[in-house]
Parts: sequence; C-alpha cells; structure tokens
Amino acid sequence: MHTRIQYIILQINEEIEQYRTITFDAVQDKFYLQGDGSPSANTGYDGYLYKTTYYDDSNSPQQKTIVRDDDLGNQDSLPGRVKIVDYAPKNPPNNMVGTFTPPTIVVSPSEKEGDDFFRPNSINLDLTNDLPVNVQLAGDLPQTKENLESVSQYTNIHYHGFNVSPLLGADDVLVDVPSNVTPKPIDVPSRSEDEIELNGTASSDDVKVTYNVFSDNRYKLIPVPPLGETTPDSSSGSEGDLPGGYYDGDDPAAPKYGGPTTEYKMDVKIPYVHQSGLFWYHSHAHSLSDNQVRAGLSGGIIIKGSDQYYEILSSEKGIKVATGTPSTPLKEPEKFSVNQKVMMFKDFNDVLAGGSADCFTLNGQVNPSITIKPGEVQLWRIANVGADQYMNIALEEADISKPAFARPNKKPNFYILARDADFVEQVVPTDSVLLPPASRVEVLVVGGNTVSGNKTYNLVSDLTTGLTEGEKWVGEEGGQLKSYLLATVEVDGEEPVCYEDKNQRKLGLTIGSISCTQDQEELYAYIEKQTPTTQTGRDGDPDVDKILPDPEILFDGYYEDNDYTIKECESRTEDFVNNSCLTPSTLYSDPLTKKRYFYFSQSFPKFFLKGFEKKQTASKTDLEIQELYDGNRIDKISRIGDLEEWHLVNVTPATHVFHIHQLDFVVTEVTLNQDPCKGIEAQKCTYNNYEVGTYKGETKDPEYKGCTKNDGDNTFTCPLLPQGYRDVINLPPSSTTTVRIPFVNPFITGPFVYHCHILFHEDRGMMNNLKVVNTKGYGGEEVIPQLQQISGR
Repeated sequence: MHTRIQYIILQINEEIEQYRTITFDAVQDKFYLQGDGSPSANTGYDGYLYKTTYYDDSNSPQQKTIVRDDDLGNQDSLPGRVKIVDYAPKNPPNNMVGTFTPPTIVVSPSEKEGDDFFRPNSINLDLTNDLPVNVQLAGDLPQTKENLESVSQYTNIHYHGFNVSPLLGADDVLVDVPSNVTPKPIDVPSRSEDEIELNGTASSDDVKVTYNVFSDNRYKLIPVPPLGETTPDSSSGSEGDLPGGYYDGDDPAAPKYGGPTTEYKMDVKIPYVHQSGLFWYHSHAHSLSDNQVRAGLSGGIIIKGSDQYYEILSSEKGIKVATGTPSTPLKEPEKFSVNQKVMMFKDFNDVLAGGSADCFTLNGQVNPSITIKPGEVQLWRIANVGADQYMNIALEEADISKPAFARPNKKPNFYILARDADFVEQVVPTDSVLLPPASRVEVLVVGGNTVSGNKTYNLVSDLTTGLTEGEKWVGEEGGQLKSYLLATVEVDGEEPVCYEDKNQRKLGLTIGSISCTQDQEELYAYIEKQTPTTQTGRDGDPDVDKILPDPEILFDGYYEDNDYTIKECESRTEDFVNNSCLTPSTLYSDPLTKKRYFYFSQSFPKFFLKGFEKKQTASKTDLEIQELYDGNRIDKISRIGDLEEWHLVNVTPATHVFHIHQLDFVVTEVTLNQDPCKGIEAQKCTYNNYEVGTYKGETKDPEYKGCTKNDGDNTFTCPLLPQGYRDVINLPPSSTTTVRIPFVNPFITGPFVYHCHILFHEDRGMMNNLKVVNTKGYGGEEVIPQLQQISGR
C-alpha cells in the first residue's frame, strides 16, 4: 500500500505590508520516513533538521510549527509522524521537531506597476544553530580548521539559484554561524609536571595531558566531546547555564547585548525582475555541507510567477478542463491551470549512523504514490536537493525485469518547461532527464496507460539499464551508476480529462480506445508549440528571463553580419552591455581577471579546482592544476557589464557538477570522449536534452552536422543549440564544457563562490572564490532587459 505524495508549504506574505519572519533552528533530532520498510522504520533516524516556525497561508497572521505525532491513526498526521499546529511565541509547544524534508518556502518577487507603486518582498529568515560538535573531515583538513570544528559545528544557508546580493544578511555563504553547543572550558593548572586525567563522559578511556609550562596562570583546556561537558542549546539554556553564543552575564530570556552570535538574521530582497520557478536552500558550511545536507539541512523554494512565462499554465489564458474531473490537488504553492506536484528528492543513507542506507526520498517519503487521471495534465516541479547522488528521472514500466519507458499514450514521458528555474525557449519532449545534485526541472506530464497498456508504472532514477542517453555522461568512478525506484504512478479511473484552449477549441487526445474531441489541434501538439510569453528586453519580444539578456544573443550564430561570430571587445571601455562583445582574457592585466580555463582534478581524498588564462596540457595528476579551496583567497575577479566564456575542464574519470552562485549561464559547446551522434541521424542527435547543432540566428534554420572528431585524440566537439539558462551543469569524465556567463546584474556585486556541487568534492577542496566588481557604476536600468524596456517607455 503506497502512501500518497505530500508536502508542507511555507508562505511568505506579499499582501500584508509588514515584515513576517520565519525561523529555522538547526538541531540534531529524530525523524521517520513514511513508507520505510527497513528495521529502522519504527525506531527512526538521527538527522540534522530545521525546526521551523512559519506561515502556511499568505493571508493569515497565525504562525505554525511542526510537532511530533505518534498517534499513527490520526487523520491529521503528515508523513514522518508529525503534524502542523499553531505556534505561540510566549508558549511554544514542547514537542517541536524538524523534518527530513523541511517546508517548501513560497514567495513572490517584489512588484512594480508604473512609476508610482512599488511593493518590496523579501525572505526574512532567522537561523539559529544548535547543532552538536562534530569533526566531519578529521585528517582531511588543515589542523586549524579541524580544531575550529572540534569546538563548534558552524552552519549557514545558501539560496540556490537566486540572483541576489551575496553580502552579509542576504545570500552570504562565506559567513560562519557558530553553534550554541560547544565544549565548556575546563580549568587546568599550568604549573605542574604531573599528568592530568580527564575522564570521558561517554567513553571509558582516560585522556592524559602533560604540561611542562611554568607559570602562575591557568590554562583553559578545550576537550573534544565526548571527553567533556558542552554548553546547552538555545532551548534549554538559562542565565546560569548560558548557551555557547552568549556573552558572559547575558540572559537568554532577555538578551542584553544584541542577541547571541549563534543567530543569523537574513533579509533576502527579491528583485521584481527576478526569475520565477523552483529553487532550493541548503547549508553551505564549507567542509561540513556534505554531512549537513545528507543529514537533512535542505529544502525547496518557489518564487511565484511561472504562469507569466508559459501561457499554458495561466489560470486565465491557459488550458481549461472541458470534460472529466482532474485528480484532487494537493496544497498548491500558486494557482495554475493544471495541478502541481512539488517533488523534493534527497539521497538518503543514514549518515549520522554510519551511512548504511541507500535510497532516494521524495518529500520525506519512500516510494509514495502519485495519482493522475487519464488525459490529465500535471506540472511536476522536481528538484535533486541531496548532497552527492545523481538522478536520471524516467517513467518506466512496473516490470523491472524488462526495462522499458512507460510513454503514456505512446508519447514522450515528459515535456520540459524549465531547468534550474530558467525557462526553456521551446518545450523539450523527452523520456528522461539527467539531474545532477542541485539541479531542478519542471515538466508537464499527461496521464495515460503505458505502451504495454498498464495503468501502474514507476517514476525511477535510471543509470543502469542502458535505456537513457543520460547514462552515458555519468562516470563509472564515484558510485554514481545506480538506479532507484522513486515513486509509483497510478492512473486513476477510466473517464478521461479533456481540455480546451483559451478560445474554447477542444484539444484532441487518444487514450487507448477512448478519445477526447478535437476541434483544430491535438493536446500534445498544443503543448509542444508553447513558447515564452513574458515581454523582456528592448525589442519587446517574448523571452525566458527578465533579469538576463536573451540567451540566443550570447551565441555566435546570432551575429550573422560578423560571419556568425560574436566580436571580441577591443578595449576596456567596451563591454557586452553597450557593445555586444565578448570580453577576452587579454583585455585585462590582472591575472585573476584573465582566467578562462578551469580545471577539475582529484587525488583522493582531495579534490581540486584551479583557473588559468589559457588551456593547459597537464594531466589529471599534475601538481600545476591542483589547488585546494582557501576561504581567505580570491581566485577570480569579474566585472559587471562583461560577457565571459569559461571552459570547464574535467580531467578525471569521475563525474563533476559545475555550479556558480548568483549567476546563470548558457552552454554553447561540449567536448566529449565519445560521440553522442554515433549511429543517430544528425538532426535527431541530442546531448543532455540539448540539440546538437550550430545556431544560425532567428531567421535561418540551424545546421545539423553532428559532432566533429578532434585531431590527435579520441574526443568529439559538439556545438549545442540555445535552450535557455542554467545554474548547474554536468561535467562528464574527460570532458570540456564551454559556457558563457553574462555579468550584467549589479545586484550581485561582491564575493561569492563557484564549485563542484557534489558536496563530498566541494568540502574537500573543489571550490573557488569569485569577486564581482562594478567599476563602471552600472545601475539596474542600464543592464537588465526588463528595466531597459520600462525606462525606455
């Protein structure tokens, strides 16, 4: 018996003109997985979780929280033995708990109408750190870093995919929020040559320390738990027994000195030109992020407004039900013409107990049921919010002994509308989507029987059957080639759901022996012809992004009058904003500004990322391309107004994942160690759901010539057609991925990072610091397409 997929929505109010703060308290706590059939199903698991206070209705001033509910027969219970109750700050429940998948934050961008009305909107979030002391990477880090971790397990929060300020109080991942739980100092006499015994509180072993320092002073010895007593967390501390973040003499009940250092208040302003779609939040504490995310510290964010991009989603202009009844919707983050499913996937391995488990959870559930009616269109908003494991999602027949795509109604499994909260320029039909850690995809799914006529089939992550194209681009090293059952899809009933368009023209569909009446167009044809409707840029043409330039103008093929090549800027007075040129590395004298080639290499357990001005000939083991992360070092400098081309070179036999904070990029080309077009008609060749082809502008068809074999080695270079922006991209083994990054958003000025988003790799060194400067003093209306349009009226 499968449980129905569920999730918790956390609403940020954009209607009431007041700040309403949500709170996250990072703790170690017990949680349960709904549908878990393991021996731990009844005893639960230890994890790092967020205890939350929030609002579940944008119009209600009543705060909510989540509490334990062990009444398994309670109809109000949610998956994981929890329920939602009212929260009163002066009398909080004593059984508040965290969940392995915390609530999904739902927020609107700020709003502007004309010149007179402006309503700012923010995520106001207070983070408290009550995590226990835990040295995560003993032996893998400099001793100073290990010593700091032995005193306090710090944390922070990253708003993944946001194009917002990276500075303190916003999306600053370089900030360290220490924990209230820290070892208490122990008085040790220094004027002694005798051995001093410290008896462990959780171990029978004695620790002996010898001091030969002669002084009248006394030392404070900081023991690492379980050798000594720790300070209390924020919920149990008092004036007489202070939590670790308070100054001596303070009172947790009535702080005197501005509050503890273990609380971090964030006010993340969301520009009114910000993208809409599916984002996520997670711990980004370097050297600790892998364990913290694996243990539970990650969740989803939805910025409203996706129906502004694709008309099919609009409740006013989109498709409407003509006959039949869609499935009962869950609590929906925003109103669309179709039902939504918010799906937060995490790789789960019980990390705090040694990592013996191995599955993916969906919203804290194991293999839940997804119900869909025949012919019903649903929007599935899917995120891989785990730490390390790849997903390759597909709908497949329930008989796993004979792997085959389900292909409901004998059509593709999915129709991609957006990737990484960036809408594609044309709907992409596909049977599978590769989702490295941190990536997201939003797809339309149409209910129906499988090719074999079955009404029940599986949502899977398939990296072992050979069915999917994505399997080729995941390395054998690193334990990524695994398949998982994610959920069971059940087609409910026989009566079809039939639709009509905004002009009340019926959209045809054949479901087995049953048909929906067709006036002019079939439903699938209507879906595939969808294009963005948001008006952006000076040309007023519909496009996929309000804050960034049209993706296609970053491609060489857009510039027909320059032999289909974007020109290079010739002086530092020129840039992409004013001159539509690519900034070459030779334009600047600063070595950090010149970097364009970035090498991902490894020597286990160390993982390296290092940038250069030019292509290197070094092999994967050469020291010249090995550099570990240093939080006190700026590795790259870029300037607002420029367009840079980066070459992401993976010299290892393992897979890596590139992510850059505050920014999005287009992928223009890949060089691979195998030909994705081998044995395939050139016009049908794809790589990672991108069409392989050469863009020739808006008025000409692309050229489809497949990939080019390179002289001197067995590699193949494949040009890719424009699809839209990304903030995460897979780096296959022994590959080079070419991206172009428009630095045109003045909101992002400051220091932030780019790194491998396999957090096991990032924690062990595969990260760099980037500083973006605005030396020309650009304002938003000068560089952001939507603002250019408004200012030009």
